Amino acid sequence: MSNADRRPFPPVFATNHPGTGETVAIEINRLLEGLRTTYAEPPELAFATAYMNPQGFVLIADEVEKAPRARLLIGADPEEPYRTQSERGQEVSFEQVAAVHLGELERDRDLLGFTALADAAAHRLVEWLRSLDEKERPRVEVRRFTKGFLHGKAYIADHPKMPAVLAGSSNLTLAGLSWNRELNLGYPSGQHTELVVNWFNELWDESVPFDLAALYEARWKSHAPGVVFLRMLYELYGDNSGVQEPPVELPVTQFQKDGILRAMRILDDLGGVLVCDEVGLGKTFIAGEFIKAVSQKDRQQVLIVVPAALKNSTWEPFLRKFDIISARVELVTFDEVRLGTKRGVRPEDLDDYSLVVIDEAHTLRNPNTLTAGAVMNLLWGEHPKKVLLLTATPVNNSLRDLQALISYFVRNDAQFAAIGIPSIIDYIRAAQARDPETLSPEHLFDLMDRVAVRRTRRFVKQAYVNDRILNNVGELIPVEFPTPSVHRIAYDLDPESDVLMEKVIYALEVSDDEQLVIRAGSRRDPERLSLARYAPSYYRNDSDVDHLQMTNVGLLRSMLLKRLESSTAALKATLRRLIESQEAFIEALDEGYVIVGDALKDFALSDAETIDEFLEGLDEKGIDQVVGVSEFQVGALKTDVVGDVALFTELHELAIRRLADGPDAKLLELVKDLERIADEAERPNRDGVSSGDRRKVIVFSTYAETVADVHAIRSDWRPRYSVRRGARDRISELTYLPAFVR
Repeated sequence: MSNADRRPFPPVFATNHPGTGETVAIEINRLLEGLRTTYAEPPELAFATAYMNPQGFVLIADEVEKAPRARLLIGADPEEPYRTQSERGQEVSFEQVAAVHLGELERDRDLLGFTALADAAAHRLVEWLRSLDEKERPRVEVRRFTKGFLHGKAYIADHPKMPAVLAGSSNLTLAGLSWNRELNLGYPSGQHTELVVNWFNELWDESVPFDLAALYEARWKSHAPGVVFLRMLYELYGDNSGVQEPPVELPVTQFQKDGILRAMRILDDLGGVLVCDEVGLGKTFIAGEFIKAVSQKDRQQVLIVVPAALKNSTWEPFLRKFDIISARVELVTFDEVRLGTKRGVRPEDLDDYSLVVIDEAHTLRNPNTLTAGAVMNLLWGEHPKKVLLLTATPVNNSLRDLQALISYFVRNDAQFAAIGIPSIIDYIRAAQARDPETLSPEHLFDLMDRVAVRRTRRFVKQAYVNDRILNNVGELIPVEFPTPSVHRIAYDLDPESDVLMEKVIYALEVSDDEQLVIRAGSRRDPERLSLARYAPSYYRNDSDVDHLQMTNVGLLRSMLLKRLESSTAALKATLRRLIESQEAFIEALDEGYVIVGDALKDFALSDAETIDEFLEGLDEKGIDQVVGVSEFQVGALKTDVVGDVALFTELHELAIRRLADGPDAKLLELVKDLERIADEAERPNRDGVSSGDRRKVIVFSTYAETVADVHAIRSDWRPRYSVRRGARDRISELTYLPAFVR
């Protein structure tokens, strides 16, 4: 005889015991099946429980579904609500407890999951709760006890010939019926059974009807897409409606204020944030608010690291205008951080700063550069520093650029494991592999959402329709983004420009059969540039080639084409600089040295847009990093560099002759168009706006020499202001030429 056969019937004891396989569900099923098979009619059921879930119901559903009638009583368990309120020193309110209990039921439903098994269990429970008898009357009635705590649990088989119960601690849940160490005692017909039945009936009469089926039917309720979206936002970001926003002191728009507040939350959470709004949306104002708060309210030190071209032209005027300049705010350039100049950042001062703001942060996208290394050293230290990275282009060459920028404030690769990103590196690598031709970080939304503030003009126009901004006279005016209208200016090259263009393009091209092959006495096409001065490792005796140098060569070819495209004056200035650089290199060769220098590597890994800046840095730093000529095929190296000098000289002379005949045709056509705009501005305006306030013009150019030529064409024109970025004769990355005044 088995142990099951020796157990008494009806059951007198029920628990969950993993060692023996005993469960409360088995004993309930044994009770119901025994009564159903012993007598002609199955018993009516009455269950009392604090909680129930579909998984628990499924364990006893085969027997429960055969009952002609069932009553289900649900009531609040005192444990959690009581503890929560008593710890707060509050008097327990049963109404509040009942509300908490209902929320717990809804939460359990929401956490049920959407697997096939979970969904089938929920459907089965609802079908049972909604079932009707042969007279179309509900077979199941559910009530909820809300006048006090219901801690007792009971499973009553109310058969007229043998009523029996199991009463104790087991809720009608998967845990209560299968694995929690419960204690339930069973009673057959008799006084104890009658006491339990009376206890249940008394509570039942005091309880109110409850639509448990509707609670679970909500799982399959249709919702408008907007409601689903709002729920997603709530789950992602929570409810911040009750959070008091800190005051914003700078005159910003609403979308800029929202950007400041979002950046503040990310900064507090991670210690850093990427502000990647599109150009023109006010990243400087977002940073300015942080700088002002940290330096003036918190009285902490702030370091602002910017490109040299932006220090005097943008940041100093901005800090002065909004009264942010103080002894606690230091403005330095990337060069000053890297070189540690007197006005730069000293190692002993690194821990003085509470906040570091980095403008044009994409400059740091390659961590192998000296500049990136210096900035990383700046951010590390005994005391942590918060970092604000500003860039409109967080991705330039590949999505890995984003990984590099995030690493300046997120040092743990598994930082976002809780939201399904176990590895930031793997996550970005997978996004790059999914669409390698696209540099948009759209595939990285989950990550960008955690680390960045990024809005587009299109988004701002749609989401902030009535936003307003202060103009220069203190008036609030609507924020507008004019629709660009492209106006094409056509021109023809004169014969000398045509010759110069063809010779430069031919000199920069590299055909497959003209790749750099190092061997003594090799012959080159004298009309092609080798740029050997920038790839000396190709001439090493041990063939230890530095491939970053070839990257430099490719960048130089591209930048020379940009110069040619801009203007002859811009090309001439760079050719002169290149000739000087080559001649200095030859002089070093004659002295027995080959100049190499880390500057060659730095340029390939940097964001340098200008050849002049690169060459200047190379000549400043590279002279201290030289190698003896014995390690090189010096004859072939010198031959190729001398050939480049000759070709650069020829091209330089062609540019001089071209300029002797007057400005480029392109610039002449541009000036004609500017004259047309100025003439239109002279016409009477029906709104009474003066000609000086209409049709203002800004000419953007990568190269200062090009803008200088425009000035020279019409010397009678006086620019209202002209900002030349850079110093001495260095190239300006952006030169403004605003409205002309006659």
